[in-house]
Amino acid sequence: MPDVCWAAIHLRLISRAYHQRLNRFNGGEFVKKISVLCGAIILLMAFSTVAMAHAEMKSCTPPINGMVDTAPDKIVCTASEAMDPKGSMLAVFDAMGMQVDKKDSAVDLNDPDRATISVSLASDMMADGVYTVKWTTLSASDGDQATGEFKFTVGHGMHMSETPMATATDTTMHPNGDLSVGMATVDGTEITLKIVSPLKDAEVPAGMVTVQAALDGATLGENESHLHFYVDDNLALMSRGAQTSADLEIKEPGEHNIKVTYSDQAHDDLIQVFVRVMVVAAAQSTAAPTATMEPTMPPPTQAPAPTLAPTVAPTAEATTLPTSGSDNNFWLYAFLAGIGAGIIGAGVLAAVRARR
Repeated sequence: MPDVCWAAIHLRLISRAYHQRLNRFNGGEFVKKISVLCGAIILLMAFSTVAMAHAEMKSCTPPINGMVDTAPDKIVCTASEAMDPKGSMLAVFDAMGMQVDKKDSAVDLNDPDRATISVSLASDMMADGVYTVKWTTLSASDGDQATGEFKFTVGHGMHMSETPMATATDTTMHPNGDLSVGMATVDGTEITLKIVSPLKDAEVPAGMVTVQAALDGATLGENESHLHFYVDDNLALMSRGAQTSADLEIKEPGEHNIKVTYSDQAHDDLIQVFVRVMVVAAAQSTAAPTATMEPTMPPPTQAPAPTLAPTVAPTAEATTLPTSGSDNNFWLYAFLAGIGAGIIGAGVLAAVRARR
């Protein structure tokens, strides 16, 4: 592309006669338009390449969407480019939606490329099953944020007991048309599920909404039975054992439907109950803060703490990153931008001379 652009710009220099012919057919305008077009293309390529820079996860241990025989002690991932330690993290969740990592996610500062990130796992919570790793990265080169997730399996997936699955002999009945209460006969036993709170048509503030359910006629956790909690038909959380409550995040103001189901070991919903709630935006305080006067005290003299070289930094201060591939790319893009600007300037100059 640069060779074509320079050839178009310097057509007028090939010969005096050809230069005069270009002038006769408004060649100066032609040269200027070609120059501006070529320069704009190069500038667009340079800046669009910079704008699309994201730190994506390219490899991990355990493997992305892979399987391991035993639960690992930690998740270690490598990103496609340098990450900002203050805005990058990993989080691991089991099939029930419970977070099973130790919340110590950090970028490895011993990696000169700042492309390695890891998080430790709570071994006592790591049974055989499918786990989801959710990641967030902040590019160290341009500050762009990227998010994503992947799964890995420990053992042979979710453990299923040999107990026959429960089956509902009838659909859920709602006494007096109250959808917050559901009754069904499961394996010959009448079971009642109810949403205790929030009440139907209740107003709740945006944010975390606590949902409390009650079950009568069965024991949660028996034969791996459990509850599912939904927001607008999207599964938000699966309970563990005898858990009957859940904190669900609802940020958007407006009308939302909350559903709780009694489910068997195969995650089939046997009883379903519903409530509709109105989520309202949190009120913002307009009161001016009260000034508090505190006595001025000289700070106590403390001995300086020894400085240790950090290995990982969950909340590390801004550091100067070593020169890496991202820095080299920056200078390449700057070089391309300079070429584009030079082409535009040369084209305009050629057009001016062609008019003389």
